[in-house]
Amino acid sequence: MIVTGQGPARKLQSAPSLARVSVACLRGESSHVVCAKLTAVRLDFWFDLSCPYAYLASQRLGEVLSGRPVDLRYRPMLLGGVFREIGAGDGPMATLSDAKRANLARDLARWAAVAGVPLETPAAHPMRTVRALRTLLGLPEPSWPAATHALFAAYWQRGEDITQDEVIAAALTGAGVPATAVRRRHHAG
Repeated sequence: MIVTGQGPARKLQSAPSLARVSVACLRGESSHVVCAKLTAVRLDFWFDLSCPYAYLASQRLGEVLSGRPVDLRYRPMLLGGVFREIGAGDGPMATLSDAKRANLARDLARWAAVAGVPLETPAAHPMRTVRALRTLLGLPEPSWPAATHALFAAYWQRGEDITQDEVIAAALTGAGVPATAVRRRHHAG
Protein backbone atom coordinates (compact mmCIF):
# COMPACT_ATOMS: atom_id res chain seq x y z
CA MET A 1 0.00 0.00 0.00
CA ILE A 2 1.13 3.53 -0.73
CA VAL A 3 0.02 6.51 1.36
CA THR A 4 -0.48 9.69 -0.64
CA GLY A 5 -1.41 13.18 0.50
CA GLN A 6 -1.38 14.66 3.99
CA GLY A 7 -3.83 15.06 6.85
CA PRO A 8 -7.43 13.89 6.45
CA ALA A 9 -7.08 13.85 2.66
CA ARG A 10 -4.59 10.97 2.80
CA LYS A 11 -5.49 8.05 0.55
CA LEU A 12 -4.27 4.48 0.53
CA GLN A 13 -3.54 3.21 -2.92
CA SER A 14 -2.80 -0.37 -3.78
CA ALA A 15 0.40 -0.73 -5.77
CA PRO A 16 0.95 -4.46 -6.19
CA SER A 17 0.77 -4.29 -9.98
CA LEU A 18 3.64 -1.77 -10.16
CA ALA A 19 5.64 -3.84 -7.69
CA ARG A 20 5.07 -7.03 -9.72
CA VAL A 21 6.07 -5.26 -12.93
CA SER A 22 9.21 -3.85 -11.28
CA VAL A 23 10.26 -7.29 -10.02
CA ALA A 24 9.57 -8.79 -13.45
CA CYS A 25 11.66 -6.03 -15.05
CA LEU A 26 14.56 -6.75 -12.69
CA ARG A 27 14.35 -10.45 -13.50
CA GLY A 28 14.28 -9.70 -17.23
CA GLU A 29 10.87 -11.37 -17.51
CA SER A 30 8.88 -8.40 -18.78
CA SER A 31 8.96 -5.93 -21.62
CA HIS A 32 6.41 -3.69 -19.90
CA VAL A 33 6.72 0.03 -20.68
CA VAL A 34 7.75 0.62 -17.05
CA CYS A 35 10.86 -1.51 -17.64
CA ALA A 36 12.22 1.03 -20.10
CA LYS A 37 11.92 3.74 -17.44
CA LEU A 38 13.32 1.61 -14.60
CA THR A 39 16.87 2.86 -14.33
CA ALA A 40 17.97 1.60 -10.93
CA VAL A 41 16.47 0.18 -7.82
CA ARG A 42 18.21 0.71 -4.51
CA LEU A 43 18.63 -2.43 -2.45
CA ASP A 44 19.88 -2.11 1.12
CA PHE A 45 21.45 -5.36 2.33
CA TRP A 46 21.25 -5.23 6.14
CA PHE A 47 23.39 -7.87 7.82
CA ASP A 48 25.26 -8.98 10.90
CA LEU A 49 28.23 -11.26 10.33
CA SER A 50 26.85 -13.70 12.92
CA CYS A 51 23.63 -14.31 10.97
CA PRO A 52 23.86 -17.49 8.88
CA TYR A 53 20.96 -16.47 6.65
CA ALA A 54 22.63 -13.12 5.89
CA TYR A 55 25.79 -15.06 5.00
CA LEU A 56 23.84 -17.33 2.63
CA ALA A 57 22.12 -14.32 1.03
CA SER A 58 25.44 -12.51 0.63
CA GLN A 59 26.82 -15.42 -1.35
CA ARG A 60 24.05 -15.14 -3.94
CA LEU A 61 23.78 -11.34 -4.30
CA GLY A 62 26.20 -11.04 -7.19
CA GLU A 63 24.60 -13.83 -9.18
CA VAL A 64 21.02 -12.77 -8.55
CA LEU A 65 21.62 -9.09 -9.27
CA SER A 66 24.04 -9.53 -12.18
CA GLY A 67 23.01 -7.46 -15.19
CA ARG A 68 20.12 -5.84 -13.35
CA PRO A 69 19.79 -2.12 -12.62
CA VAL A 70 20.31 -2.39 -8.87
CA ASP A 71 22.20 0.01 -6.62
CA LEU A 72 23.28 -2.41 -3.87
CA ARG A 73 24.18 -0.86 -0.53
CA TYR A 74 25.79 -2.87 2.24
CA ARG A 75 24.35 -1.95 5.66
CA PRO A 76 26.16 -3.59 8.58
CA MET A 77 24.23 -3.78 11.84
CA LEU A 78 24.49 -5.35 15.28
CA LEU A 79 21.80 -7.98 15.48
CA GLY A 80 22.54 -8.52 19.18
CA GLY A 81 21.68 -4.87 19.82
CA VAL A 82 18.35 -5.33 18.05
CA PHE A 83 17.60 -8.44 20.11
CA ARG A 84 18.35 -6.60 23.35
CA GLU A 85 16.29 -3.56 22.30
CA ILE A 86 13.20 -5.66 21.61
CA GLY A 87 13.61 -7.60 24.85
CA ALA A 88 14.90 -10.83 23.28
CA GLY A 89 18.05 -10.91 25.42
CA ASP A 90 20.94 -12.56 23.62
CA GLY A 91 18.70 -13.66 20.77
CA PRO A 92 17.04 -16.90 19.77
CA MET A 93 20.20 -19.03 19.83
CA ALA A 94 20.45 -18.63 23.60
CA THR A 95 17.08 -20.26 24.22
CA LEU A 96 16.78 -22.92 21.50
CA SER A 97 15.95 -26.44 22.60
CA ASP A 98 18.19 -29.23 21.33
CA ALA A 99 15.50 -30.27 18.83
CA LYS A 100 15.13 -26.74 17.44
CA ARG A 101 18.93 -26.32 17.29
CA ALA A 102 19.20 -29.57 15.29
CA ASN A 103 16.38 -28.45 12.97
CA LEU A 104 18.12 -25.10 12.43
CA ALA A 105 21.35 -26.90 11.53
CA ARG A 106 19.49 -29.07 8.99
CA ASP A 107 17.73 -26.02 7.53
CA LEU A 108 21.00 -24.13 7.13
CA ALA A 109 22.67 -27.15 5.53
CA ARG A 110 19.80 -27.47 3.05
CA TRP A 111 19.93 -23.77 2.12
CA ALA A 112 23.72 -23.91 1.75
CA ALA A 113 23.35 -26.91 -0.56
CA VAL A 114 20.68 -25.14 -2.63
CA ALA A 115 22.90 -22.05 -2.89
CA GLY A 116 25.97 -24.18 -3.59
CA VAL A 117 28.04 -22.45 -0.91
CA PRO A 118 30.18 -23.86 1.92
CA LEU A 119 28.86 -23.53 5.45
CA GLU A 120 30.73 -24.38 8.65
CA THR A 121 29.10 -23.17 11.82
CA PRO A 122 31.85 -22.05 14.21
CA ALA A 123 32.03 -23.83 17.55
CA ALA A 124 31.74 -20.44 19.29
CA HIS A 125 28.61 -19.38 17.34
CA PRO A 126 27.13 -16.87 17.91
CA MET A 127 30.15 -14.62 18.32
CA ARG A 128 30.18 -10.95 19.18
CA THR A 129 30.79 -9.24 15.84
CA VAL A 130 31.08 -5.67 17.13
CA ARG A 131 34.86 -5.42 16.61
CA ALA A 132 34.73 -6.81 13.06
CA LEU A 133 31.78 -4.55 12.19
CA ARG A 134 33.51 -1.46 13.63
CA THR A 135 36.57 -2.28 11.56
CA LEU A 136 34.37 -2.69 8.47
CA LEU A 137 32.59 0.62 9.11
CA GLY A 138 35.95 2.39 9.35
CA LEU A 139 36.96 1.29 5.87
CA PRO A 140 36.09 3.24 2.72
CA GLU A 141 32.57 2.24 1.70
CA PRO A 142 33.61 1.04 -1.78
CA SER A 143 35.66 -1.70 -0.07
CA TRP A 144 32.71 -2.95 2.00
CA PRO A 145 31.48 -5.66 -0.43
CA ALA A 146 34.88 -7.41 -0.64
CA ALA A 147 35.56 -6.87 3.06
CA THR A 148 32.11 -8.19 4.01
CA HIS A 149 32.55 -11.32 1.89
CA ALA A 150 35.98 -11.89 3.44
CA LEU A 151 34.63 -11.58 6.98
CA PHE A 152 31.64 -13.81 6.20
CA ALA A 153 34.06 -16.39 4.74
CA ALA A 154 36.22 -16.29 7.87
CA TYR A 155 33.15 -16.85 10.08
CA TRP A 156 30.97 -19.19 8.02
CA GLN A 157 33.36 -21.00 5.66
CA ARG A 158 36.41 -21.47 7.86
CA GLY A 159 34.79 -21.24 11.30
CA GLU A 160 37.34 -18.66 12.47
CA ASP A 161 36.99 -16.48 15.56
CA ILE A 162 36.28 -13.02 14.12
CA THR A 163 36.40 -11.47 17.57
CA GLN A 164 40.20 -11.62 17.24
CA ASP A 165 42.12 -8.73 15.64
CA GLU A 166 44.50 -11.11 13.86
CA VAL A 167 41.63 -13.00 12.22
CA ILE A 168 39.92 -9.78 11.13
CA ALA A 169 43.17 -8.39 9.73
CA ALA A 170 44.02 -11.59 7.87
CA ALA A 171 40.55 -11.81 6.32
CA LEU A 172 40.58 -8.17 5.21
CA THR A 173 44.12 -8.10 3.85
CA GLY A 174 43.29 -11.33 2.01
CA ALA A 175 40.41 -9.44 0.39
CA GLY A 176 42.74 -6.70 -0.81
CA VAL A 177 42.11 -4.15 1.93
CA PRO A 178 45.44 -2.41 2.57
CA ALA A 179 47.03 -3.58 5.81
CA THR A 180 47.59 0.05 6.83
CA ALA A 181 43.83 0.71 6.71
CA VAL A 182 43.15 -2.38 8.80
CA ARG A 183 45.80 -1.48 11.41
CA ARG A 184 44.47 2.09 11.59
CA ARG A 185 40.98 0.79 12.30
CA HIS A 186 42.16 -1.59 15.04
CA HIS A 187 43.98 1.20 16.84
CA ALA A 188 40.96 3.53 16.51
CA GLY A 189 38.42 0.85 17.55
